[in-house]
This record gives sequence, structure tokens and C-alpha cells, in this order.
Amino acid sequence: MRYAATRPSSEEAEERRLTLEAEIRNLSSSDPISNGQLISELYIELKHLTSSNHVDDSVPLCEVLDLEVNPADSAVKPMLERMVRLGIHPTGPERCSGNHRG
Repeated sequence: MRYAATRPSSEEAEERRLTLEAEIRNLSSSDPISNGQLISELYIELKHLTSSNHVDDSVPLCEVLDLEVNPADSAVKPMLERMVRLGIHPTGPERCSGNHRG
């Protein structure tokens, strides 16, 4: 999992963007067929890098909140982990229907 503190600065992102573009150009001009897989991987990284806002310090909810639960996977994201450590356990929808009187 990534933390906001590990995100590259805008200068680091720009430097990486230039490096990726140069690598893609070199691989494409030397042997694009043999280097196809690597070019594709670099292009995906470049696309992700250019679509990210490196000035924004917000964190997408999907990075901290379990939006899709896989019962076979015991790993949980930070929000649920913190709730469990505090003794706050999520409940099923039947307990949250609004008909429950406490």
C-alpha cells in the first residue's frame, strides 16, 4: 500500500516522466517488436504518472477503506484494521436498519 508521504514530489514526477519518455523512445527505435512488453509496461507507468496530481495530498478512499471484501483474504486496509484494533467491529446490515432500538 502507498502512503501519501511516499508519493513523488512534482519535481521527482517530472524527472521520472522525462526518463520514461526517453526509455520508450530508445526501445521503440532500437527493436520495438522484442521490446514490446517492456514498452507497454513503461507506457502504463507513464500514463499513470501523467494522470496523477502530485500537488494534491488527498488519498483515495479505495486506498484506506475495504470497498470489495474477499473472505479468503485476511489482509485488510488501514481503516478496518484501526477499527478492529480499537474493538469497533463492523456489523451486518440487519443491525443498521434503523429499526434497532438500543
